[in-house]
Amino acid sequence: MAILDPLRAQPLAVALAWTATVALGLLVPLPAGWSGPDFGGIGFDKLIHFGIFALLVWLWRGWGERRRGWERWGLALLVVAAVVYGGALELLQGPVGRDPSWRDLAADAVGALAALLPPVPGPRPGGF
Repeated sequence: MAILDPLRAQPLAVALAWTATVALGLLVPLPAGWSGPDFGGIGFDKLIHFGIFALLVWLWRGWGERRRGWERWGLALLVVAAVVYGGALELLQGPVGRDPSWRDLAADAVGALAALLPPVPGPRPGGF
């Protein structure tokens, strides 16, 4: 699949770009009172946090697995780094007029851990 070729060819560039996009997205001020829709008690923003950190870890994992010595500590360090990054971004939200949240950080951590789940077996279109 031609759309996915850059992901295979430049995993570091893609991971770095997504890391910067996450920071930008979590530090942009939101309109007053914005909370998004609620899905059965789980706020929309928690689903967003889960998804962006799952993708963050998945992209960095794709880069890291090409490195020598990755098998020993790579995944654990990656999850810890992602959670620390999420925590730092939560702390930085205060000065930009957003509310830091332990629940957002928990959603970040669960998303980071979810990226470690093994892939679902079966055919993969495009081999990616």
